[in-house]
Amino acid sequence: MKMQADRPEGSNAITRHGAEGVIVNGQEYRHSVLVPWRGEVARWTVDGFDALDEASFEAVLALGPELVIFGSGSRLRF
Repeated sequence: MKMQADRPEGSNAITRHGAEGVIVNGQEYRHSVLVPWRGEVARWTVDGFDALDEASFEAVLALGPELVIFGSGSRLRF
């Protein structure tokens, strides 16, 4: 028997992530992305952690998130 959680229609599901990228709804991304719970996955124009500034997060805030999960690369950074 295979157990699988219900997934609301139209929602985005991250099925795998790693150093090489992330898979959302079966599509692999090898660049920074914004993944809203519904809607299109969008390229995030930040090329790396050192390029982050206040303006970088305006695109995140425009989505009106309740929760943000931020991946900073191979090591934890704040």
